[in-house]
Amino acid sequence: MELTQNSQDECTLRNDENAVIYHVAITGDVFKDINVPELQPNQDIQFELAPPAQRRSGELRVTWETHLGEKQVLTQALH
Repeated sequence: MELTQNSQDECTLRNDENAVIYHVAITGDVFKDINVPELQPNQDIQFELAPPAQRRSGELRVTWETHLGEKQVLTQALH
């Protein structure tokens, strides 16, 4: 998984794995929580961050399951 902050207001999550991942959830300082049933290899999700005045944690948290059913977590601080 690759998480990139494109600007103050937008991020991109990219599945850089060679397999489909499942039950992707993006939480934290996002405009609204995002849930995606599956993400294909090299597929992107662009999403908006919460306005700066509404950010609480200063980070994003991404959780997902691999094709083997293993749960994974990625936490990244916002700039």
